[in-house]
Amino acid sequence: MKLLNASMELTGWDELLISLDELDQMFNIPSVRAIAQTRFQEVVDRVMDVVTVYPPQPDRMRSGRFNTYVRGIGQFPRDAFNDDGTLIGVSQFVDRIRFTSEQLDQQWQQYIEIYPESAECLIYNTASYADYVVGERQTWFHELTGWPTLGGALDKVDVWAVYEDILDEITWMFNHGEL
Repeated sequence: MKLLNASMELTGWDELLISLDELDQMFNIPSVRAIAQTRFQEVVDRVMDVVTVYPPQPDRMRSGRFNTYVRGIGQFPRDAFNDDGTLIGVSQFVDRIRFTSEQLDQQWQQYIEIYPESAECLIYNTASYADYVVGERQTWFHELTGWPTLGGALDKVDVWAVYEDILDEITWMFNHGEL
């Protein structure tokens, strides 16, 4: 049986690895830290673009009776809607609205920390019911009506590509004497 052999040479790669190994704390280099911060912020921004948008309001008659709940606000009186289900307005009904929403879209928090040898990104929502709408315990009707989950949003973002981008930038900087 004949084995196929292939080889290639990555110029500068060994030197880069030796340099980084000697440094032991890659993210302590200010320029590398800045690259990592920027790239991880891009990931967080892409995830936030998915999870902070309310899906369209479903048909008000989907349950068999007229639903007067308005996402991001709360429960309206029936006479706040036209016959076709569109909301007439908010200001004239403000004293009759049951404000129950914690405004899920505005409760997202993010935290990015670059440590000497790693990076940490946290994305979370502080609304009391967030886990049931966009979290791991999402109820079937929230999924059915189009609510994304945080995990689903993360699945759409190629995090490994971000690591590759960081490595590509570091390699470029090293090859051009900027590291």
